[in-house]
Amino acid sequence: MGILEVCCCCCCCCCCC
Repeated sequence: MGILEVCCCCCCCCCCC
């Protein structure tokens, strides 16, 4: 298992969970 980084862009903000 590894670390998965998903970046989601909403409106004008990008957040990486």
